[in-house]
Amino acid sequence: MAKRSGPRRMTSIPITAIGSGAKVSDLIPMPIPVFVIVRTLRWLVKHWWISLIVFAYFFMDWRYVVLFVLSLPVLIFAYVYLNNRHHSPRAVVRASLRLARVRLSWRRACEAADLNDGLRIPRLIGWKRPPRIVNDQGTALEFTLNLARVSKTVRDIEDGKDYVAATLDARRTRVHRLTPGIARFTIEWEKRLHRSAVANPRDQIHATQLPRIELDQDVLLELDTSLLVVGESGSGKSNLTWYVFNELNKNGINYRVYAIDPKKVELAELVDGKYTIAYSDAPSTTDSVIDRFYSDMMATFDRMKASGIRRIELNEQNPLNILVIDELLLCKAARLGIDGPLGEILSAGRAAGYICLANSQLGQVDAISRLRDLFPQRVCMAVKSADLTNAVLGPNAESRGARCTEITEKGVGYVFTDFTGSFQRFKPPFIEDVSIVAQGGVWEAPSSKRVFGRKRPCYTYRLYDKHSVLLYGGKALNPRKRIAEHKYEVFFNAIDHGKTVIRKYPSEDAAFEAEQEMIENEHPRYNLIHSKHVH
Repeated sequence: MAKRSGPRRMTSIPITAIGSGAKVSDLIPMPIPVFVIVRTLRWLVKHWWISLIVFAYFFMDWRYVVLFVLSLPVLIFAYVYLNNRHHSPRAVVRASLRLARVRLSWRRACEAADLNDGLRIPRLIGWKRPPRIVNDQGTALEFTLNLARVSKTVRDIEDGKDYVAATLDARRTRVHRLTPGIARFTIEWEKRLHRSAVANPRDQIHATQLPRIELDQDVLLELDTSLLVVGESGSGKSNLTWYVFNELNKNGINYRVYAIDPKKVELAELVDGKYTIAYSDAPSTTDSVIDRFYSDMMATFDRMKASGIRRIELNEQNPLNILVIDELLLCKAARLGIDGPLGEILSAGRAAGYICLANSQLGQVDAISRLRDLFPQRVCMAVKSADLTNAVLGPNAESRGARCTEITEKGVGYVFTDFTGSFQRFKPPFIEDVSIVAQGGVWEAPSSKRVFGRKRPCYTYRLYDKHSVLLYGGKALNPRKRIAEHKYEVFFNAIDHGKTVIRKYPSEDAAFEAEQEMIENEHPRYNLIHSKHVH
C-alpha cells in the first residue's frame, strides 16, 4: 500500500531473504534519467565546496582552483578561531585539523556506535552549536549534539562513546547530559596524559612527595599542597574534605589534623579523631587552633634550620600536618589576609609539611582577601555566576570549560590539571560513614552489581605450577589484580603464569557456580574449601 503525503510517498517493503521489513521514503516517481540528475544535483549542493572547485577547473583559470583549495583550511581556521578567540593560534590550528578529521569520519563513528537512524546522524557542528576548545593545547573539542533528531537519548551515546573514540582515534570521549536528548560531547586526543610539565621532573617548581589521588577518571589532586574549595552551600565541599582524608588513610600516609568547624556539624567526627591534634567549633577558640598550627610549623622550621634542611621529608617521624577550615568566611584569621599567620602558613608551610584545606562559599578577593592567590590548588563547585568561577579558577575559566554555573548535581566540581592542560570535571564518591575515616579507617563504596543496567561480567582463574598441577582456583571481577594479591601466599612462587587459565562469565552468580564446580571436580591443592572437603 502506498500512502501519499505532500511531495513524498511512503512505501512499505515486506521482509525478504536479504532484508527486513522497512518503510522507504523517496521522491515522487520519476524516470531514471531524471532521478539520476536530481540525485546528482542534491549531492553537488550538499558538497558545494567540491562543486566550486570542479566549476573553477573547467570554466575558470587554474589560479582560482588553487585559491579555492587553499582557502578551505583558512575558512576552517577562521570558523574555529571566531568561537575560541581566547586560545592561542597554535591551539586553534591543532583544533582545526582535528575538527576536519572528525567531520570526515563522523558518519562512520556514528554507525559504529549505533547513533544513526538510517541515513540520518546527529549534526556535529553548526552556526548555533560551534565546537569549543576545552584545553590550552587544542587537543580536546566539545560539541553540542541533538540526539532527538535520530530518535536517540544521551544514554545511547554514553553506551557507544568508546566506539566513537576508537573510530576517531581519540584517547577518550566524555558525555555531559543537558537534557535527555541533548548532550555536550567532548573528544580528547591528548596521548601523553601523565606527561611532565618540564623535560626534567627535578626542575619543576613544586616537587610532589606524596602520591596523587584520583578525584575522577584521570583527574588528579596533590596531597601535599594547600587546597581551596569554593562552592555554594550544599554543593559537596565537606565531602571532598572527607574524601581527601579517606585517600590519605588508603595510602597509609601519616598525618595530623588541626580542624576548625564553625558550623559545628561538618567536621564533628574529628573531635575525637585518631589523628586530631586540635579542634575548634567556636569563634572564640578558632585563633588558638591556628596559632598552635603556626607555632608547630615554626618549631619545625627551627629544627630544619639547625639540620640544614631546606625541605622536610614526609615520613613516619615527620607526618603531614593539615589545617582544615570548613568555612573560611567565618574565620577571623582570614580577615587579616596575607599579613596574618594564615598567610605565612600558606606561603611557606609546604616546605615543612604544613598545608591548609579550606572551604568557602565565596572566592572573590573582597571576601577572602589575597589569601586566595596563595592556594596552589583551587577547586570550584556549583556557583551562581561565571564571575565567581573566574575569580576562583582564573580569567575566562568559564568559557574555557569550567562551567560551574551549570552544575546541577551535588559533589560535582571543576579543577585545572597540569596533566591535561585544561579544566576537568569530576565527581568523587559520597563518603557515607565519615566516622570510619575520622578514626583512620578506609571507607569503601559499596560495589554495584550492575553497570549501565546490565550485569557486569565476572571471571574464574586457575593457577598451575610448571608440572600442570592445579594450585589454586577462584573468581574475581578483575582477575589480574586478584592474582597479584596472592603474592603473599605460600604457592605464589611456584605458579607458572604462562599456564594460567582465565574464563569469562556473564555474571558473578555464573562465575560462582563455575568456581564451586571447579573446586569439587578438579581439587585445587591450596583452596581452603578443598582442604575442608578433604579432611
